[in-house]
Amino acid sequence: MPVSKCAHYWLRLNLKCDRPFLDSSQYEPLREALLNLKVQQGAATESCHENVRRLYDLATKAQSSNASSQALFQIDFQLTLGTLLFQLLQTIAANNASLTGSHKTVHPAIDDVITFMHRRIGENLSIADFAQAAGYSVSAFQALFKKDTGIAPKEYFLRMKLDWAKNLLAQPQKNITQISHELGFSSSQYFCTSFKRYHLLTPGDYRLKTRGR
Repeated sequence: MPVSKCAHYWLRLNLKCDRPFLDSSQYEPLREALLNLKVQQGAATESCHENVRRLYDLATKAQSSNASSQALFQIDFQLTLGTLLFQLLQTIAANNASLTGSHKTVHPAIDDVITFMHRRIGENLSIADFAQAAGYSVSAFQALFKKDTGIAPKEYFLRMKLDWAKNLLAQPQKNITQISHELGFSSSQYFCTSFKRYHLLTPGDYRLKTRGR
């Protein structure tokens, strides 16, 4: 029996349309990551709901706007849709983790910060940036984040980048220097060192190992 009422959203993307809202090189890693999840549904966060409503509003307004405004609407739609897909990936992955008993409830402020991290994954953000997004002092935020996730916020953000790097490495047109820059690393050497520490392979070795899968 459900414990509370809920709304169901169905998000369907046409990958073969003539004018896709997301460039295929941007969308393909997200698509692959979502399809690889064992469970492809779950309870969405309030941020997800807000972005679904925003997508609907943007699509509605774009139909009655002029050509110049439609271009701006499309950019806004692309950014919002990309953010929503990140959020869904995070949420559904958490639901997958709950099947093995490893999922735990996340404080709403921490949930907002993790969404903020996804949106700004290509930037070199500081603890102060995270604390400001959460609405806490730096010391209070660090304590709350580590209590809720088990690791420090900077380490969490680094792991998020390194997990996303695997998807970018699946795109052969991007070299390792480009990927490190896209993820906001100060140098490709730091990126390679961090990647090997976390994944036990260099980015180049990982790319060779997974090629053709």
